[in-house]
Amino acid sequence: MVHYTRDFLLREGREIVCRDRVAFDRPRRLAWLFHGFRNEGVVRENATTARFGSAPWVRITARPAGTTLELAVRETPVVWSYASAQGFRPFDHARFETRTPVTAVTVDFVLTWKGTVS
Repeated sequence: MVHYTRDFLLREGREIVCRDRVAFDRPRRLAWLFHGFRNEGVVRENATTARFGSAPWVRITARPAGTTLELAVRETPVVWSYASAQGFRPFDHARFETRTPVTAVTVDFVLTWKGTVS
């Protein structure tokens, strides 16, 4: 990796943009994983958007520049440790992955939400 930045853009209303810029010295495939509790729901809504939870919920929509990402929801294997603040609840993740190797990419992950978390 020769370059990596992550910026957060806070927009009016309920939208946060997480912008990643990545560059390599040779082509590579990349994947971004966003984790959520399985029992609260991690679902693929369409080719570019994953939703976490139902009420309240958070949506993550990928907007890549210059490439296409594939989106899949998969189980996150549990890594056991001596303590778990969440009681070892199972996780799933939304995986956004480049279809082909890239040398540079910019991706905006747009987070929107509805409802409140107590």
